[in-house]
Amino acid sequence: MFYTYILRSLSHPTERYIGSTEDLKSRLIKHSEGDVPHTSEFTPWKVEVYFAFETREKAAAFEDDLKSGSGHAFAKRHFSFEPLIDSLQNSNRLSESSRFLV
Repeated sequence: MFYTYILRSLSHPTERYIGSTEDLKSRLIKHSEGDVPHTSEFTPWKVEVYFAFETREKAAAFEDDLKSGSGHAFAKRHFSFEPLIDSLQNSNRLSESSRFLV
């Protein structure tokens, strides 16, 4: 099997990474240990969602789709906790800014 996956950074929850692999478990370990240059700044990572395909070509094609503009919107709408993260960040900003009003 081949996998297309979306990772979420545990240290920076607004950071997300989309990729594909044949070995999801070892790929997650590589991302979380900082062995992947593109994701090393935001370690550790967790799998937010993954999809299994019979061929590498199908997994790569779906990865490309998810990385497109409409694919990002689709993933955000269906597989993401970003609205929750956005609301939490906005509430934190509100409480931080309200301190100065007192």
